[in-house]
Amino acid sequence: MMDQHGVLETPLRKKKLVIGDMSGKSATIQVYIQDEFCHTYATIFDNFQADVEVDGTYVVAEIIDTTCSDKFGVIRKEMYANADVVIIFFSVYSRQSFRNVQEIWLPEVMKSRGRIPFILVGTIAKIGFSDGDRVSFEEARALAEEIGALCYVECWPDRKYNVDRVFQEAISATLKGNGNNV
Repeated sequence: MMDQHGVLETPLRKKKLVIGDMSGKSATIQVYIQDEFCHTYATIFDNFQADVEVDGTYVVAEIIDTTCSDKFGVIRKEMYANADVVIIFFSVYSRQSFRNVQEIWLPEVMKSRGRIPFILVGTIAKIGFSDGDRVSFEEARALAEEIGALCYVECWPDRKYNVDRVFQEAISATLKGNGNNV
């Protein structure tokens, strides 16, 4: 991308670490990167890249998709060191997945990295965890505020609803710093 003087701008490189239960996080990334929904996509670790403009800034967004398996927890925890922002996913169709935000994922973030900007994402897709007891938008937003997330976004990957917003918010968080904007 060129600046106003016709000089090629060097893009900022920002890493987004995606964690959480089996809740459609990999499918959400696939929709964002490839504009294609894949219901059966599962990962251990994948790395994706997208060239985007957010808030007038050209960014190379590196998205690191991680597994929720304890078997690979040590490797996942090492990924925090280079992350600029963490995206914590849960399924709105599972109370257990919602509880795991506070019981598993947030403690892992704090222990592995300490204070780092993070956003909370609830997926409206019956992928992975689903116990039928839906978490309301208000409950999830209140949790986001309570735990200091920069924002809460609900997305529906199979309908492509709010998928772009998830990653725009994550990239914006890396450009703005650690402020709380829930």
